[in-house]
Amino acid sequence: MNDALNIKINRLIARKKYQTEEELKALLDSFIGQSVDDIEVGPITNEEKAEYIALGIMNKLENENLESMDNLNRMYLDGLDALKLCDTSEIVFEALFRISPYETARSRYLQKAIAIGDKKYGGEYEKQYKGVFYQRSETRPYLRCMMQMMHRLREEKKYAEAIAFGEKIIQRNKADNLGMRSYLQWLYIKTDEYDKFADLIETFPDEYENHLNHALFIFQIEGECEEAKQELEKGLEMNKFILPYLCYKKKMPKNYYPAAFSPKDESGALNYCFIYLDLWRETFGVQGWLKKFL
Repeated sequence: MNDALNIKINRLIARKKYQTEEELKALLDSFIGQSVDDIEVGPITNEEKAEYIALGIMNKLENENLESMDNLNRMYLDGLDALKLCDTSEIVFEALFRISPYETARSRYLQKAIAIGDKKYGGEYEKQYKGVFYQRSETRPYLRCMMQMMHRLREEKKYAEAIAFGEKIIQRNKADNLGMRSYLQWLYIKTDEYDKFADLIETFPDEYENHLNHALFIFQIEGECEEAKQELEKGLEMNKFILPYLCYKKKMPKNYYPAAFSPKDESGALNYCFIYLDLWRETFGVQGWLKKFL
């Protein structure tokens, strides 16, 4: 179920009073097979109008071929129309961040979305739902914007600030549906935060990158040693396709961007290298060590 449908259903439920679970179930069953536009919620506020416009923009970005600049410009103008209706919605600002052609404006929209989310989902809301934010569909635009800010800070080499965002995301969403843990591993390795790295892989023990990243971290601290060797071997058992990329035997595809992947096949190797390859490449002496395992 997408965000727009979730939000619309939650609003409809909030407006009606249901005496029994059976009544609520009957309502939910009535939505099966319906599109967002099919669901009537009655009169809506300007904020809701603006958010439906914004959610529609983001749905088109994800699901339609929008190569035409005319289409993109039209969507941007739709986003500005949504902003005129409501300038206090993180959903509207997320859509503008994603569609705006102007980098300065995009940065401002992202900051505004996060500021609104901080206010809306802090305080008592956070006390009640801390750790399960993603299960509350209304928080997802906010979490996504926080994730985008983390990426920006990481690219700007503002690692301490990026870590603060990443840790806040996981504190609010312990299941980590957005995959923040992978980027936190990168950040902890980059900043020599070994204790935090160790705690993170203990919290998420089944991640396919854990052993390889642990091997790298140990190598950076101690050089070639038995513990690093054991961790590397365990990591390569998880995915044998990663090593050729680490050793310059294979090149990453141009313009690669992560998509759905399987941890044990080539797609998993590409996903891993997209995030971590630079850490291996900048580690002094690691190439000679890796080639022993080819």
